[in-house]
Amino acid sequence: MSSMRDPPILQNHLPHDLVLYILANLPVKSVLRFRCVRKSWNSSITSPSFIYSHLKLNGSRRLLFVQPDWIPLAPRRRQCIVICEHSFNTISKFDIPLTYTPSIVGSCNGLLCLEEGRDYVYLLNPSIGKFKRVSTSLPMPTISPTVRQAATGFGYDSETNDYKIVRIIYHLWSPTPPPQAEIYTLKSGSWRRLHFPLAPDLIIRSISSSFMLPIPFVSGALHWMLHEGKDKEPPRRSFILKFDVNEEKFGMIATPFGDTNEQSYPIVFKGKLALTEHEGHSLLNVWVMKDYGVHQSWTKLFVVPLLDRVYRFYGYSEDGLLIVEKTYYFSANGKRRIARKCISIDIETLHERDVDGIGTEYLECEVNFMESLVLLDRADMVPVRL
Repeated sequence: MSSMRDPPILQNHLPHDLVLYILANLPVKSVLRFRCVRKSWNSSITSPSFIYSHLKLNGSRRLLFVQPDWIPLAPRRRQCIVICEHSFNTISKFDIPLTYTPSIVGSCNGLLCLEEGRDYVYLLNPSIGKFKRVSTSLPMPTISPTVRQAATGFGYDSETNDYKIVRIIYHLWSPTPPPQAEIYTLKSGSWRRLHFPLAPDLIIRSISSSFMLPIPFVSGALHWMLHEGKDKEPPRRSFILKFDVNEEKFGMIATPFGDTNEQSYPIVFKGKLALTEHEGHSLLNVWVMKDYGVHQSWTKLFVVPLLDRVYRFYGYSEDGLLIVEKTYYFSANGKRRIARKCISIDIETLHERDVDGIGTEYLECEVNFMESLVLLDRADMVPVRL
């Protein structure tokens, strides 16, 4: 009777460890289907050790684009389009399952961190169709003479296998109240305050990434570009504010150019910390820190001519392709019209290629993405249909 319930080749010839190794090399959707084969398989697949092994063996690279979906007389939706990095073919599409319009804070190991206003942060794994809502702890002031801002980042602690959300609360153009920082760890399920090391009288002009794109997470740290100075005055100083996710400490990284440049932003280029420096609308300088933390290793690798047709800059794929949105003109019904399209640029050869499935509509952001089983072992996750 036992041989009728289980395929003989799996029961009698393959050790359980080998079966798990085979499963760990399969795509997420296939692994999820195998949960119903046997109780022991389901128990193993949902274990933290298997989820970690599957993550390490998963080599698929994806690009995830966020695109507003405008429907008349309906709430604004955000659609995610997942593209294969190598073929640029569309793999899947799904709507972000939230009522309002969240922004993507970051992507790490298949998790999307979404921020909805200043009160909630979400961790979403679209591969398994589950998410977790996290309430922020720093309260909103009822009356404030200055503009209150929140700079949020999302990273992975490789030493403890934990995911962390970091928020910096500051007021523009005023040293009072001073900036505050807090951190949420997934394992603890709670927030706590952090020591913010900058001078209490610092006047912050902005803390951001490029065009409000997700904060780059590289070399185990989050990176923001911070400009200090009074309103309507040139920045007094610009530097990269970093946060080591493992050690939970802030630090500063000087830029490779001496003057302040409000058109420079930290980003990830082929796994290394990089800076993009815009020179007007025509040139994009690409600086890379070859040895992380060593100022002398800043190197200007490329100068990319962008021309005026580049509408928006999104970042780099893991292979180092520059992703931008370009404008182009066409004729329809005897009239000259304008549209946009997403393209990739090889910054060494300047070869351009259309990104399939994106169309000509406005994009909000692009992140590097991968499928994973992360959070499948947690009982506090909310299932969602994507």
